Amino acid sequence: MTRNPVTKISVRGMILLILVIANALVLKAALVTGNEWWYLALVITVPLSLIFLWLIRKP
Repeated sequence: MTRNPVTKISVRGMILLILVIANALVLKAALVTGNEWWYLALVITVPLSLIFLWLIRKP
């Protein structure tokens, strides 16, 4: 009987996925509520997303 090979899941990739979902939720909340303060959350989440994207692509 053969086993399926174990695939490695990147922790950085999962953090990037969480940040992308957070960006989407912030944008949705800002659009639905009409409150401009939600856009300030993007000042934190967008640079973090770019940093993690850069770390993932770095060899």
